[in-house]
Amino acid sequence: MNSIRSSQCFECETGTYKEVSVNYYSQLSDGRGCVTKNVTISRCDSCGAEIFDSKASQLIENNIKRLFPDYYECSRTKRTEG
Repeated sequence: MNSIRSSQCFECETGTYKEVSVNYYSQLSDGRGCVTKNVTISRCDSCGAEIFDSKASQLIENNIKRLFPDYYECSRTKRTEG
């Protein structure tokens, strides 16, 4: 995240991104939800816009797969149906 951390915000163009650790809540399309703790993201110090790098995204996805092992399989099945 070092390349994003100190760059100018893409949204407000006034703030800069700072690395922060958050507990991220995911609302799944089927109504279930879960929290992934201690996800490191970049957040604008002015407007709050957030950027998730591939490591943060993978951490969240792995947590969803661990808590709801059928979720991605069901999603794939639904997409392929008529």
